[in-house]
Amino acid sequence: VPGYLPLGMGARAEEAMKQALKETPLGRLGTAEDVAEIVKSIARMNSVSGQVFVVDTRLP
Repeated sequence: VPGYLPLGMGARAEEAMKQALKETPLGRLGTAEDVAEIVKSIARMNSVSGQVFVVDTRLP
């Protein structure tokens, strides 16, 4: 489940982006590449099913 990504409609939501940056310990927003990396990793896992993976730059 991706967190806030500054893509498409999300890129136009400036206030949401500012708030997301305030809540982000890593000091940056996630990228499409971040999501692609986890998707590639999950696709290689032969014995994983029924899981939810959080893909964002925030702490739980």
